Amino acid sequence: MDDRNDLIALAERIEADAWEDIYAAVPPSFAASTGLRTERVGGGCLALLPALPHPLFNRWIGFGLEAPVSDTDLDHVQAVYTQAGVAGYALSPSPLAQTDDLDRRLQERGLSIPYRWTIMARDTATPAPSPTADLAIRAIDQEEADLFAQTLPRAYETPDFLLPLAAATVGHDRWHHYLAYDGVTPVACAALYVTETAAWCGLAATLPSHRSRGAQSGLFARRIADAAALGCRYVITGTVEQTPDWPNASYRNMVRAGFRQLYLRPNWSPSVTA
Repeated sequence: MDDRNDLIALAERIEADAWEDIYAAVPPSFAASTGLRTERVGGGCLALLPALPHPLFNRWIGFGLEAPVSDTDLDHVQAVYTQAGVAGYALSPSPLAQTDDLDRRLQERGLSIPYRWTIMARDTATPAPSPTADLAIRAIDQEEADLFAQTLPRAYETPDFLLPLAAATVGHDRWHHYLAYDGVTPVACAALYVTETAAWCGLAATLPSHRSRGAQSGLFARRIADAAALGCRYVITGTVEQTPDWPNASYRNMVRAGFRQLYLRPNWSPSVTA
């Protein structure tokens, strides 16, 4: 798969599939109490979480790969978020779905681009550099799901009610979860979602007390090595675009791990929430 468009399509599909899997794995009681659900629209994943109206949890990704984006789909997606009372949502087309015509139609719907995501990729032929850190990286199973669930929201400073979402896929098929320990204390986390040819890195965060100590570099190195051992050729990840006004430590960690920008994905939104 040396064609850039094929790699873009792979990146879009694996991220959409991963998020759909995360949302499907939560306990039914959590979904009922928060309004969480996903829906396939235009070939992509529409994720809805009204209890936390942020574009990371309320967005439409992976669409427009097989056919041009229709007004019917745009009408439906906006109606889903409007009816749920979610203003902080994003419609996020890849370069394969972006056209001047789509940009115009989104603008006419009152949407703009407050920020973009950098989608990064690398192959698994070359190992990632191992950091010189005193933190131990360990793969975890279902018995440590609660530790993972506690680490992710604490690092992101998100509400505690998200704990079931953070731990939903620990121990599930295609998923691998990791914690970085300082002694016996978990201080960072990350996950790997694996398909036949590629893997997606996500759900990564480090507690403020332990940032700049190589935790995420170590977690990237471990996940890239595991993806290679599992037969994956590519590893995909992403983060908010780094700009002169918005330096991004996650982006720098990815570059150090051998990732390179594959494309920028705009987030068309009615809000300016980043």
